[in-house]
Amino acid sequence: MAVTAKDIIDRVAIDLHDTDHVRWPLANLILWIGDGLTQIASAKPSAVSKTVTLDLDAGTTQTLPAGATTLLRAVRNAASGRAVTPVERHQMDMFWPNWQSPDTVPWRTEVEHISYDPLTPAEFMVFPGNDGTGQLVVVLAGITDTITPNAGTDGTEAVHFTTDLGLSAHYRSTLTNYVLYRAFAPDQDTANASARAMAYLQLVREDLGLRAQTEASQSPDTITQPGA
Repeated sequence: MAVTAKDIIDRVAIDLHDTDHVRWPLANLILWIGDGLTQIASAKPSAVSKTVTLDLDAGTTQTLPAGATTLLRAVRNAASGRAVTPVERHQMDMFWPNWQSPDTVPWRTEVEHISYDPLTPAEFMVFPGNDGTGQLVVVLAGITDTITPNAGTDGTEAVHFTTDLGLSAHYRSTLTNYVLYRAFAPDQDTANASARAMAYLQLVREDLGLRAQTEASQSPDTITQPGA
């Protein structure tokens, strides 16, 4: 189920006992939701992700589209459905030094392997080099910096913000707790506001940490194989 800004606003408003957004204006909540998405995606890129079809440029070096921060996975070739496997760049360079030259390995539509270096997150490489007509189905991590109201609305009501944020539903409570942290952090009039803010922040930190541990334990790279 898609997570929208309205979902988060409604949950936060109930906890704040401010469903009319008098004490905490809607504009502030929207701003904090955007900040929360950025914080969550920085700690766990896969939390804010989207599967898209990416048009490839001619050559071996490909660039992520605007708004994407990380390539999480290359799934398959869009046209043929052929799976794409990851390889280490240094392995290609070692065993096939001239692999990027079309004279050595002719550029084609279909991709067999991809190489991605987190140190250069805005780009990745494909083998063989593409002829400029290929498409890959990929999973990208992206951050929503600015949340805008639905077309034709003025953004004065929560119902005007029903666009999918791209956030995994598993992190709905994490984002809610982050907004609650931001709501109480500057509040000088509510009793124990500072303590409540830190409690919500701790929930965010614990949630992200526990989910990271869970995903690591379920990774194919860490699962013990039978007989191992």
